[in-house]
Amino acid sequence: MDMEKQNNLRQFFEKLKDFELEFKEKELESIENIEISNIVKAEDEREIQKLFKCIVNILDKPYLEFYHPEKDKLKTRGVYSVKLGMVNFVLFVDENFENPWLFAQCTNFVDVIITKFSHYRIMPPMYTIVLGKLLELSENLSSNISKIKYDTPFAGFLLNHPRPYHHFYDHLKYAYLFKKDKRLSHISYKTDDASFFIPNTWKEETAKVGVFIYPALIANNFLNPRVNDFVKNLNEEMEKNVSKEVQEYCNLGSEGLNKYDLTLWLGITGQKRSWMEQVDGYINIIKYLLKDFKKINIYIDGMTANEGKKIRNNDDQKIFNEIKKELSEYSQCTLVSLIGEDYRTKINTCAKVDLFIANAGTGCMVPLRFCKKPGVLHSNTKLFTFRDNYPSTVKKNNKKYTIDIVDEDMQRIDFTSYHIPWQHIFNLTVDVLKAIKGTNIKYLDIPKSKEEKNKIFKRLSQKIKPEDKSADILRKIAFVFEESGDIKTACSLMQKAHELKPNGPGIIKKLKEYKASLNS
Repeated sequence: MDMEKQNNLRQFFEKLKDFELEFKEKELESIENIEISNIVKAEDEREIQKLFKCIVNILDKPYLEFYHPEKDKLKTRGVYSVKLGMVNFVLFVDENFENPWLFAQCTNFVDVIITKFSHYRIMPPMYTIVLGKLLELSENLSSNISKIKYDTPFAGFLLNHPRPYHHFYDHLKYAYLFKKDKRLSHISYKTDDASFFIPNTWKEETAKVGVFIYPALIANNFLNPRVNDFVKNLNEEMEKNVSKEVQEYCNLGSEGLNKYDLTLWLGITGQKRSWMEQVDGYINIIKYLLKDFKKINIYIDGMTANEGKKIRNNDDQKIFNEIKKELSEYSQCTLVSLIGEDYRTKINTCAKVDLFIANAGTGCMVPLRFCKKPGVLHSNTKLFTFRDNYPSTVKKNNKKYTIDIVDEDMQRIDFTSYHIPWQHIFNLTVDVLKAIKGTNIKYLDIPKSKEEKNKIFKRLSQKIKPEDKSADILRKIAFVFEESGDIKTACSLMQKAHELKPNGPGIIKKLKEYKASLNS
């Protein structure tokens, strides 16, 4: 590359450091003969099959070539790619290196386009993530400018997204789709230690040197499998392929599990989007289940490692230790930690459980999607990652029992933790057990929410009459505490009412009820 071409590139790379000043945001014009324009239009209209056909026609060539997004007669070629965090950047140049441009991939085939003077926000949710990597991109491009050559070939797909949900549902499922097309059978897959799951037959391929792209089309979050059969089938085919391979290559066996009456999968979250009652909740749920099941085996799931690795997560481990300590005196239950294991290990293990309780984000991916187990999902009032049609043996928490803990600085639903009374999760578990094991476990009373309690206490003034004696007032206040779910306080108040009115039959009857309830 001569000095003039290098200078053209360096000017473009330098401008990336002052992105907001140097690049004006614009709307991409729809020009029929420009491939990137057709791709963006298909993304915008969620035309996934049309997008797939368009991309296959482009990839069935030795070079990754597009007409320039703003110049319909200028052919450009992908000459360099680099993955930074979640984002894969692909640099394009014309033959004279006069009009460099690039596109960024995160969860879609194209999320952001940057040309010499403008930028285009194609899929807005990924915009800030892409912008956060531009300074690093500028430095990377500048330091590798000697590697940028016009005859750089298209090498294949990059399959190592650092987020598990995006790895499986935005990349791997489409990788299977691309793999089935005979015109692309020659394309290799580049993987590394950062991959969450790579099909065994793909590991044997030797990735070429050149430009790599994510095997992405349209992010799963933009598509609704409940109304789009094509997307639903893609998701389920990927899940079936993964589960089948795990069972074939990683069969750990189920020896010893037959001595348990119940095997549970409990998901915990030590970081973002946590069920705040998870420690006390799981402990109490297990204690109550031990009344009906003599021996229970429990797998505790948390953070997941990349393929073939094992990691330690202190936040998740702390939660596991708290649960284990509290249940240590119960020899009828066995706790096994899956925290830090990889997906192959977890999927194989989960295939043997009876039911799960897990958050409705990525934490339920193994039991709900890959292993198709019955169970209970919990989440904040906004987030449900895997919206789909499920059998009646899959339950989700009722929003009326859920209180979100909104972080004013973050304001993101995927970071929002939440309160749910553990009794509600227990009752949903009872429903599932009744369906799969024919049990007849009694439901628990669910404590009232703060708002419900406030309404109950506000009605107190309407119940107290001017002629009421002290014992009557205490009795009525006790009723209010009973209604709010606080039997202990209700009992104390009724005891005081009994001292003032020892022969009151209603007071005596209620006092016996309260004491019996507390004793049980």
